[in-house]
Amino acid sequence: MKTLILLSTWCAMLLAGIQHAFAQGIEFLDNEKWENVLERAKQQDKPIFIDGYTEYCAPCKELDKKVFPLPRVGEFFNRNFINVKYDIGTPEGKRIQQLFSDVITGYPSLVLVDKEGRMIHKVGGFREADTLIARMQAAMEGRGLAAFRARFRSGEDDDALMQAYFKALDEGYLRDEVVAVKQTLLERKPVEELLNPRHWRLVGDNVTTPFTPHFDFVVKNYIRIFSQNPGRAHVFEYQLITAIERSTHELVRANEEEGVPRVTNDPERQRRLLDYAKLDIRHAESIRAILEVHALKLAGEWEEVIHRLKAYQAIKAFNSADWYMEESLQYVAWHCKKKSVAREARQLLNALQEDKMAAAR
Repeated sequence: MKTLILLSTWCAMLLAGIQHAFAQGIEFLDNEKWENVLERAKQQDKPIFIDGYTEYCAPCKELDKKVFPLPRVGEFFNRNFINVKYDIGTPEGKRIQQLFSDVITGYPSLVLVDKEGRMIHKVGGFREADTLIARMQAAMEGRGLAAFRARFRSGEDDDALMQAYFKALDEGYLRDEVVAVKQTLLERKPVEELLNPRHWRLVGDNVTTPFTPHFDFVVKNYIRIFSQNPGRAHVFEYQLITAIERSTHELVRANEEEGVPRVTNDPERQRRLLDYAKLDIRHAESIRAILEVHALKLAGEWEEVIHRLKAYQAIKAFNSADWYMEESLQYVAWHCKKKSVAREARQLLNALQEDKMAAAR
């Protein structure tokens, strides 16, 4: 009888100890040497859950306060993983960041690693308890970042995989990889796929580089793509015009060569930019005006440059590219050999600068 009582007492104490451990939430090792963590993972045949944090990280503190101490979180993580915290500011933490530099790109970085030290999944930022548990459970079942990466790199790219992969990347705050994967997907598929609304929603925001087959195709099919994405039509328009404006400004800006300002002569790019600017989109008139003046500068038609600059300034045709007016006047003043035209350019430039100073007062 006495033995039975002692056994019952011991079992109760053991159960209470287990419940107490889980009630404390996740039991973390603290900045443990990575070799020791791997050894423990192999001994217990468990993956490793890493909380990569910094002292100044507010979401990290929120996880410590609101999520990691919860009993259900402790029960799941303590049962399934070896859990370890790394302060990325410490030597061991910096080492962990280097080991997993492709995924530890911000804080907190919540990384699941197998017992051999290979990344399985990564979640970034603050996550509610149920979300965090669900993501780690899915990763253990083969639905984690590393699995999605491997499938995509092997050539898979069906809609279901890509949606899951992009969701994992978004939740991991891996923005550079999102861009790289979208670019790979763009290049992997025929350009005609951009007319598929599902494909456009996946990769359309990566079509931002003029003079590429994808950009040219989108410009030619602007109306159709615009009409297929009514909820994001304004975003699509902004995307195109921003890319075209950026390329136009890069083309026409003067560069110094041995102290002398020079403009780039690239007829093919000028022609294609003018073709893009035929679209019925905002700022198209500004692009056409800038390219027109650029062509006149290349031809050395200085009087006509001055005439066009004054006309376009009067109707505010340059929009956000007011710098182009000033730069063009400086260019004429420098290169024009006709004194009266060069003098007019300097006078207009002085008046422009005085107006800017007055507006700033």
